[in-house]
Parts: sequence; structure tokens; C-alpha cells
Amino acid sequence: MALIHRFTRLFTADINAVLDRIEEPDVLLRQAIREMDCELTNMRAHIGALLQQQSRAAEREVIEEQRVTQLDEELDICIAADEDRLARNLVRRKLEAGTRQATASSARVAAAKQLLELERKAAEAQHKLASMREKLA
Repeated sequence: MALIHRFTRLFTADINAVLDRIEEPDVLLRQAIREMDCELTNMRAHIGALLQQQSRAAEREVIEEQRVTQLDEELDICIAADEDRLARNLVRRKLEAGTRQATASSARVAAAKQLLELERKAAEAQHKLASMREKLA
């Protein structure tokens, strides 16, 4: 059994050596460059999407902050007019707006973190791609 295993390993090694000689390193390198270029293009598209997501979250955060400020003013008016029923409703709406503002802020921060990580990976991929193109030349 051990003898058959040895012959199998020897045969496999010889086949792999023949395949390594047949394959052209230039063709493989060009293919790797094409694949890395495609991956880098996808990363850049993802970066663009994250930038839009971060921008939308920042806009929502500002809108909700303005809404909270407006509700504060309305609440002051209600308290001054001694309208408890309206004041309770405004407090509830203010709390909801504050929650939406916090959610938008969290989404913006998360998008910023993802963006930094993806930009770092894209820079590494760009450097590796430039290195491979240099090898090809």
C-alpha cells in the first residue's frame, strides 16, 4: 500500500511539473492583473456607494436636528400657554426625532468606518497592482 501511495505522489508531482512548464507566466500575470483591476474597480464603486450613504445619513441627521430644535420652540410655546395635552404630544414627537437623529448619526459613523477600511484596502490593492504591472514590463 505504501508503495502505491509513493508512486501516486511521484506521478502527481511529475504531472504538476509538466503543467508548470506548459503554463506561460506572462499570460498568468496578465490574467492576475486583469482580475486585480476588476477588483479595484469594484472597490471604487463600493467606495462611491459608501460616500453617498454617509452623505444621506449626514443629511438625515441635520434634518432631525432641525426638527428637534423646532419642536423645542413649539414646546416652549405650549408650556407658556399652559397647554399640557399639546406639550405631551410634542415631547413624544421630540423623543422620536431624537431617536431618528441618533440612528442617522450611528449610520453616518458606521459608513465612515467602512469607508476608511475600504479605502485602505483599495490603496493596498492599487500598490500591489502597480507592482504586478512593473513585473510584467
